[in-house]
Amino acid sequence: MNTLWKTNWPETKKRYIDWWAQKGPIVSCYGPANTCPPRDGITPAPDAVSVDEKFTDPSWAAQHRRYTLSQRCFIGDGLPSMVGDNYMHLLSHSLGATPLFEENTTWTTPCIDDPDTHPPLRFSPENRWWRNYEAVARREVEISGGNYYAGLPLFMNDIDALFDLRGEPLMMDFIDRPSWVKEKLCEIDIAYRDAYQRAYDIVKLPDESSICQVLEVWGPGKTALLQSDLSAMISQDMFDEFVVPELSALADWLDHTLYHLDGVDALRHLDTLLTIEGIDAIQWMAGAGQPGNGDKKWYPLYKRILAAGKSVQVRWVKTEELEPLFDAIGTRGVYVMVGNVIDTAMYDDIIRTVEKYSEKTEVMPGTYP
Repeated sequence: MNTLWKTNWPETKKRYIDWWAQKGPIVSCYGPANTCPPRDGITPAPDAVSVDEKFTDPSWAAQHRRYTLSQRCFIGDGLPSMVGDNYMHLLSHSLGATPLFEENTTWTTPCIDDPDTHPPLRFSPENRWWRNYEAVARREVEISGGNYYAGLPLFMNDIDALFDLRGEPLMMDFIDRPSWVKEKLCEIDIAYRDAYQRAYDIVKLPDESSICQVLEVWGPGKTALLQSDLSAMISQDMFDEFVVPELSALADWLDHTLYHLDGVDALRHLDTLLTIEGIDAIQWMAGAGQPGNGDKKWYPLYKRILAAGKSVQVRWVKTEELEPLFDAIGTRGVYVMVGNVIDTAMYDDIIRTVEKYSEKTEVMPGTYP
């Protein structure tokens, strides 16, 4: 009988439930992919014939991920799951945008040239790229053998998905054809729910919880990352008019949501985001040219989020930044991803640091396969 490769999964789920409720911390760190010998004699996938095959061949993609995960030690609160980055624009591709595959990511070619003649945006499970995703996801679930879980892909929502489909002209559409923009955002919202439900039904865990792998979060029920990266390019008034209605409705429809707040130009919208009840947590990414996410510059930002009743995810913190961060903001409702861990001894040091700032019932050391 196959068993889950992560041996402390029940404890990790409990800590996630506490984190969503701002009752405790999460500590996640993966280190290099090959921290353990491959389990069960699992062998790598053969060399891909092309970049396209890496992203579209169900057997190759599933075997590649299985081999990668077979070498990982899921220490602490690391999630036993993986999903390919090629699905970051999956909803946009399913609505007509064309993917462009590169070695480690995908790009998107817009498809709406003439807003006046373009047909309504409707999700279809018969779309070529959606059918390909389903084939990969089903194969990944099948080949996992209960050793790990398939994570949900990132579906670009609201204006980010519309920008994928329309491109730069969208910036003028906000002014020249606001009713059209709102109509398209409504159509995307409906498409998102249809697509998410189908994906969720394929990869949900036995207890009907789910993993959004892109930002590495687990939650009971429907769990997702929400974002509006294009918000950095629009005013607060435009954000409130065009983004907030659909964003709020989608956050209410989902069970647990983490909002990806990207870059200093998007900070103008934080006060509004903190009023959206359905957003449970916020992840801050400082962006290029800024101090790292664990830097003291961002302590007031994290305190502000926590004071509003939201949890926070602080991504890629350095080990030496942990104690100053916890001194400043505490550990309750704080999810720290440590990015420079190279062995399990370093993780033991991290656990000892966290235990200094937390009740022992809130933090339990990870176990190593």
